[in-house]
Amino acid sequence: MEKISFLWLFIYTFASFGLTFGMIESNFIEKPRTFIMKLHPILEKLFSCYHCIGFWCSLLMAIFIFKVDLQYYIILGFYGSGIVFLLYKILDLIHYTTEKTKS
Repeated sequence: MEKISFLWLFIYTFASFGLTFGMIESNFIEKPRTFIMKLHPILEKLFSCYHCIGFWCSLLMAIFIFKVDLQYYIILGFYGSGIVFLLYKILDLIHYTTEKTKS
């Protein structure tokens, strides 16, 4: 098993957030995302939930970044999902307070 350094965990965290944010909010992939969301109601929920898509994006990023045992990939997926949701809520709060001060 490879030891996970703080630097790689930091890179993994923001790479997971960037991929998740892009999958949900990006205008660049809006047409493919809309098409996929229309295929099945579960896919629609998946592509609108930061926890759900955050887990799968984090799991994918963990597979590409780390060489660890299977159970650690699952743990990193849950870690990434929680961190992605936390970062999303922080950005949402910043956006809300910015908009509130403008009006």
